[in-house]
Amino acid sequence: MAGESDISKILLEAEKARIARIEAEAIDFEFPDWTQCDQDTYDRSVLPKEALKRFPFETELAITQLQRELQYDRVQAVCHEAIVFDEDKGFRYPLAVLHNWHWWRQMPPADDDFWQTGYLEIVVPKKIGGMRFEARGRVRYFGVRFWPDGLPGGADNPLPAQSSADAQPLPQLPQADLERAAQAVITIWGNSVNEAKAWQIAKGMFPENRVSREPFLEHFRAIRGAKRPGKPSSRD
Repeated sequence: MAGESDISKILLEAEKARIARIEAEAIDFEFPDWTQCDQDTYDRSVLPKEALKRFPFETELAITQLQRELQYDRVQAVCHEAIVFDEDKGFRYPLAVLHNWHWWRQMPPADDDFWQTGYLEIVVPKKIGGMRFEARGRVRYFGVRFWPDGLPGGADNPLPAQSSADAQPLPQLPQADLERAAQAVITIWGNSVNEAKAWQIAKGMFPENRVSREPFLEHFRAIRGAKRPGKPSSRD
């Protein structure tokens, strides 16, 4: 009959065998293909702190939800430049799209300066699938922003670097119709309707067109006049 020390030895050997099996199945990490966006896409993308405001949660939960969206490409991030230090080589990629593998590895916490500066640095592993971590290199991202149409309230394809022959964007609603929509919302719902609700109503009025938020709200505010005193809306 095996004693306690014999059982401990058996368990230890089993654990060593399990770890060895996992390490043997680990594979060398390969960078995904780098994709670039254009300058217009970058200019239209929003700063990290602005992206968080699109989620109607407290900061920690907003960050968690944004990470979930990024992991599955429901939202994409772009940067002004990615600088790669890969073992003994270095590369620069202007206007790079951040691949979603990054967001499975880490997400900046709420107190990280990333949310103000858009600066992000990650360590690249030698292998994936193992239990030990060995660094292969680093990537430094400057000016990270988020493609707005994949965020809550967005209207278009959240993958700016990809296109589909079958997917056609909705035509932009003309300025004259934006003004008429704003006037109709105020006429029917009155000045008490908040901006977020007004925009949603206007989009429902023109399902065949894209009703951009800020251009619509410019007309809405001009017609409504100065906002009445009171508790501000969390979305305004």
